[in-house]
Amino acid sequence: MKVVPYTSERFPQLRETVHQMNRGLAMSHRPFVDWYYKDNPWSRLYLAIDNDKILGTLGVESIPFQVGERIEKVGFGSNFHVLNDGIGGLLFIRWIRANPNAMVIGGSDDTQRILKGQHWSNPTDLKILTYNAPASSASNQPKALQALKHAIRKWQRKPPLQQRINRLSAVFPPEVAIESITDFTLGNVNFRSAWQVRLAADPAYLNWRYPRDGAVSYQRFAILSQGASQGYVILIDGPENIVVSLIDATSPEMAHTGTLLALAQVQGDRKKPILLSFSDPILIERFCRSGFRLSSFNSPVWFQHPLEFPETSLAINYGLGDNDLRLENFSPE
Repeated sequence: MKVVPYTSERFPQLRETVHQMNRGLAMSHRPFVDWYYKDNPWSRLYLAIDNDKILGTLGVESIPFQVGERIEKVGFGSNFHVLNDGIGGLLFIRWIRANPNAMVIGGSDDTQRILKGQHWSNPTDLKILTYNAPASSASNQPKALQALKHAIRKWQRKPPLQQRINRLSAVFPPEVAIESITDFTLGNVNFRSAWQVRLAADPAYLNWRYPRDGAVSYQRFAILSQGASQGYVILIDGPENIVVSLIDATSPEMAHTGTLLALAQVQGDRKKPILLSFSDPILIERFCRSGFRLSSFNSPVWFQHPLEFPETSLAINYGLGDNDLRLENFSPE
């Protein structure tokens, strides 16, 4: 048994293995695999090989993180799948050795149990918010009841976000605006942040990881106050939902106002559902007061090594690692 980096020559075999496992189906798309795991300096895919057969996969993205006054690489694991028992430990060791620190968002019950047993730190959770949550019902419910719940949810949908902003205009900072940006540079985005633990100010990384045209296409906005940049917000206008991938700004007020303006512009006059996740409870409370609904379900955030910062100092976003790189968000090929 050996662990080797993915190369393009192995893609047909990888695709066959993915379909055999029926997991990690994003890896059956070659443009995604080459973009996310090969043609960049930040992310790699490792394959567990035995007798020239792929028995497991593990992706590791080295995310540049600002932690207080220092920048460190945090290893985010992705597409961790195995065909046979006993292989996961070998891949797990490769992941842990790849970076000084490692990070997990969510994970299965087994994952939570393993991380607790390994004494990983859980400094915060991702709080999940929705605006016009997608209509859904348990699949085991009678079809008539499912249809009724769907109709009620659709009827109860809130108006487009812009209408709410118009009603709140008296309490909105009038000097705040947004501007679509083509590329992240140190000149067009102010990377000064209200949070001490966050994605680092690395324009090259941001331009690679959140492209305007890629496997997933992102909409990127600078948050402006009196014409000067105060941060940024990155969204996905997916087929079913608008997803907030990243938020960072000089203050929670700027992050809240700028995100609402960007969401309203992308949503337009549609009542399209919006999904937003963030770690800081202060910013979450601001969104709740703006009509967002807080889910009862949170995603635990785990770090291999403790972070000596309070929860309100952490800006953990949904779009870290491969969280938002889901097939339902993929651009049409």
